[in-house]
Amino acid sequence: MRNRRWFDGRERAGNVLPLRPMRTAVGAGALVLVVACLPERDLASYAAGLPLQVSSPAISLEREDGGAGDSPAVPPSSDAGPGPADVAPAAPPPARLACRQECDCELRGARDFMLCGTPITFALAADRCERAGGTLVSIEDAAENTWLSQRMAALAEDDYWASGTDAEDEGVWRWADGRVFYDEAADAASNLGFAAWDEGQPNDLNGEDCMRVIGGLWRDLDCGEEIAYACEQ
Repeated sequence: MRNRRWFDGRERAGNVLPLRPMRTAVGAGALVLVVACLPERDLASYAAGLPLQVSSPAISLEREDGGAGDSPAVPPSSDAGPGPADVAPAAPPPARLACRQECDCELRGARDFMLCGTPITFALAADRCERAGGTLVSIEDAAENTWLSQRMAALAEDDYWASGTDAEDEGVWRWADGRVFYDEAADAASNLGFAAWDEGQPNDLNGEDCMRVIGGLWRDLDCGEEIAYACEQ
């Protein structure tokens, strides 16, 4: 048997073969370490940076210190993760009402409110809300009803227009988006929406078709009367 040595030149003992870890390219984008057995006759070639021949044509070796070898260039991995074009755009901020100077505006949850103490008619109030980017308020539950009354009371104007009206169909009250929230002809079980009518209301006295909120209670009122108003978006 030929005299063999470890890679650093030390003589080996018995039949132990010298081992040397080297890099190898296996397929696209994968780089692993393999262990090669180098006989003494190949040490000089490897140290000089010359390519080494191995039995498997599918594997090629190169020097660990970056010297010349016969390994092919490793193409970049296709699993680099999402790039800038793959990232979903950030959600736009919630739209805000164009707040009038004389009004107070604030967010409550996902909705924006404009609370205005200037007394005007129902039609003018609806128009100003629309110009600001919203509508007169539609009151969805008791908590919102209480909050609105408290906020309007802070303006010393706890008597304001909401969007409810039965001008289109007498006795059938709708919010600004067309939803029916109260039907006078229906039984109590059919009126499932929230309503906070004052006792004896609505009564359509002298053709009252618009909804006012005063002290948290709802009443119908002549649409030509002038009171405060509240808008939402």
